[in-house]
Amino acid sequence: MEIEKFFEQIDSFQDNKKIIAEKIKSHNLPVVIFGAGTLAERIKNSLESFGVKVTGYSVDEKYFSPDKNFCGLPIFNFDELRKNSAKYVFVLGMEGQETNCKRSWEFYRDGKILHKYVFIDDIFPISKNFISDNKAHFIE
Repeated sequence: MEIEKFFEQIDSFQDNKKIIAEKIKSHNLPVVIFGAGTLAERIKNSLESFGVKVTGYSVDEKYFSPDKNFCGLPIFNFDELRKNSAKYVFVLGMEGQETNCKRSWEFYRDGKILHKYVFIDDIFPISKNFISDNKAHFIE
């Protein structure tokens, strides 16, 4: 039954997030989320649930304003951090449609960023527990 394969993948997805979080921690560097929106906040919370301490958020220079913060953490100028990218771990955390998708691709392909991760979190508010608790409804 195809739905059973889907449920097997849920455990795998959670394990993958844990593995990525462990890799991020293994660098022993400040962790900066690229982006400063609601998805970035959710990714921060998810990373912290795996024991990853997030240092702050970063935005492109044209969106940067000194002394701003988001959810209690500083917002850094990404273009400035990128000059010394080996000193940071960057995690992609953006929201939006076409513009941000293009920018996300540019971020991912940026050869100057040594430590970069795309942490795919709960894009929609359905957790493993929610799916398990409602398995019969999904099968139906």
